[in-house]
Amino acid sequence: MNIDPEFQNQLLLTFGLVSVFIFLTWIVQARKRRQKNGIYNLPGPRQYFLGGIGNLLELSYKPGTIKCMLKWCSTYGPIFQVYFGPIYGIALNSAPYIQKLYGSSDLDHLSKSFMYDLLKPVWQDGLAISKGEKWKSRRKLLTHVVTFKCLKSYMTIFNREGKRLTERFDKVFDDGKVHPINETTLSAALSVIIEATLGINIFEANDVEGISEFVRNAQTYKEIATTRLLKPWLLINPIWRFHPLSIKHDKAVASLHAFARKVIEERKQSYSKERKLLADSPEDETEKVGKSLIEELIEANIPDEGIVEEVMTSIGAGYETSGITLHFLLFFLALNPEHQELCREEADYIFDSDLCPDGNVTFDALSKLKHLERCILETLRLVPPVFIIMRKITAPLKLDENLEIPANTNVAVPVQGIHRNPEYYPDPDIFDPDRFLPENSQTRNQYSFMAFAGGPRKCIGYKFSLMELSVLTAMILRKFEISTIDKWETITLLPDVTLIPNKPLNFQFRRRATNC
Repeated sequence: MNIDPEFQNQLLLTFGLVSVFIFLTWIVQARKRRQKNGIYNLPGPRQYFLGGIGNLLELSYKPGTIKCMLKWCSTYGPIFQVYFGPIYGIALNSAPYIQKLYGSSDLDHLSKSFMYDLLKPVWQDGLAISKGEKWKSRRKLLTHVVTFKCLKSYMTIFNREGKRLTERFDKVFDDGKVHPINETTLSAALSVIIEATLGINIFEANDVEGISEFVRNAQTYKEIATTRLLKPWLLINPIWRFHPLSIKHDKAVASLHAFARKVIEERKQSYSKERKLLADSPEDETEKVGKSLIEELIEANIPDEGIVEEVMTSIGAGYETSGITLHFLLFFLALNPEHQELCREEADYIFDSDLCPDGNVTFDALSKLKHLERCILETLRLVPPVFIIMRKITAPLKLDENLEIPANTNVAVPVQGIHRNPEYYPDPDIFDPDRFLPENSQTRNQYSFMAFAGGPRKCIGYKFSLMELSVLTAMILRKFEISTIDKWETITLLPDVTLIPNKPLNFQFRRRATNC
């Protein structure tokens, strides 16, 4: 169909004017609500253009976003107000204040904010987003997946992937040159979470192309979500539905859900047969295999839509966060050879003992990797994958005698800010794992470390993640000495749903002369 160019231009102009009108109306109404609540006396960065553009001018430039947040935290102190476009929020940069919110079990203080609406098309109403009674019942159900027995059963997956990962590094670095490893670490984390969630070993799967397409669509969706986050006018549905990216977004979402439903149907068909075989196996073999998340949900008679949302939430929340953390952990160990050597001594100890039969790390061996665990926590402090977390409180929250946040307010915790607060972490830019020695941690408010959030909605998979990172890193250090040509001071952290470096980090892995 041919459209007259003049008519097309008029149509686009009309759409632009309507969009501006909707955006400005939203701005004015939001500002009126803030005036009514009377919380304008808080400090905060300067507002532009009726508060509508707000601080978007500073936040929307990706290389400067994290630096901007850190500047605000150091300038405005324990609590300040900020506009993200027309969306008003309060930022908490004090561990006692954060504890008041995240330590609360009041359901009116547990709901996620507008920011998580970006994830809702894929995660739907999964555990990370759901609220009220649904969240309580799902949390109770899914807690079973991270019990001692279940966590112990995941060791088989971690060990298998650790061996594959070291083999891949052996091939990549065989030429003696430097190489980036971000795709390799992300691939390893994806392999782990898909097997733990879906019960599928992606290296033995029949539908390799389907899994590859799933990964591509997940990446597409993530990139679009980041674009919308930094351009909040795209959060307004009447504007978003006419944006060209919305079509690409919807196709990616539909494809992700179609893949999940296909796997659910296949797993349902094979589930009964597999459990019957395991029922006839010795108890220790059953424990080794364990159950995937999807099997737990099937057994609990959760409807298919509920399984889809929990599966997508688990994969979406679990794979990139672990992959990025492993990437940066190896980077910090490469930059700090003294800490790398301490971690390697721990790895050598467990592999040379009966704690690691056949080269597999056992659950009991993890307790011997104490310095490695501190290095993981320090990496998460410096580079928390989720750099900002937000709640939308639906009831007032009293912070102290003179300060109360009114209902229906977005409350943010700039995780980077609290993690770089010298009140809790002296010399905050220095990599110092000893911050997490028991004698140092005990004197620090637990809500000064928010890599996994905290309180009733603390990340349900945090133990899984720490175990995964410990096993993979111990196996790497057992086989390789790691170095890098890059410097921490030259790296800019970019917001991309998770934090990523502004350029590939280049490594050199040298196979050790002994213990190979």
